[in-house]
Amino acid sequence: TNGGPTPNNSAPPHQPQSPPIMGGASVVTQPPAMPQRVPDTKYWRVFQASPFSTYVPRGCVHSCVSVAPPKKKSLLEAYILCLVLGLVGAHHFYLGRPKYGVAYFFTFGLCGMGVFLDLLRMPCLVSRVNKESRERYTQVMGLQQQIAQQQTQHGLPPATNIVFMPMEPRNLSDAYVLWFPFGLLGFHHFYLRNPG
Repeated sequence: TNGGPTPNNSAPPHQPQSPPIMGGASVVTQPPAMPQRVPDTKYWRVFQASPFSTYVPRGCVHSCVSVAPPKKKSLLEAYILCLVLGLVGAHHFYLGRPKYGVAYFFTFGLCGMGVFLDLLRMPCLVSRVNKESRERYTQVMGLQQQIAQQQTQHGLPPATNIVFMPMEPRNLSDAYVLWFPFGLLGFHHFYLRNPG
């Protein structure tokens, strides 16, 4: 040897392969998912929709879409609608209870007994609707913030395929209203999700 540097014949260290490039951008096969499961609330069920579908069921809310604050329902307007058009369920449509409105429309206000009972419980009914609307709004805002924080902490883009499905808690007074005129037909059992 002449004392010069010896050539290095060892193999170069392994380099991680970059993802395949197509059109100057990385190929993404699946969208980023939620880092962890977000628990359901009293009024909302959280689920991950298909990233290839833009259809959202009626009443559902996207996690990245802003929600307007609810408008407070008026007791006076509810009373007027109940007195004038109660047999066709106008006050229930006004209070955001379309299923009850349809039931009243086809049964003439549960044979009039439903309208009579609604006149007695109208203050409680309007108060409950306003309270539930506020709680729904508060919970959906909290869910959106929770998901946004998770995505930010994990360095992921905003989750566009997370959807909140509205839940409908059952109420005892509504079950009694359905039981009193139509108990023999089992309306209250269907309302309580007990068809058997």
